Amino acid sequence: MKDQENPYRAVRARYSESIVSITDITSAMRKAHELVAAGNLAAAEAMLPAEAPYPLPEHIDIPLGAIR
Repeated sequence: MKDQENPYRAVRARYSESIVSITDITSAMRKAHELVAAGNLAAAEAMLPAEAPYPLPEHIDIPLGAIR
């Protein structure tokens, strides 16, 4: 019954150990949007958080067309 009261409880319980941190980057992304609107793509791109590709085995990434 408690899961019906709070549908996200199971999700939180499952992933709470996996999440290291959550950072609100809303204001930075608003500034990046302003830069894009002004045509300053290089400055906007420099503001984006670094992302690393998720490693996929070949039998998955090739059919998906993932870039290695």
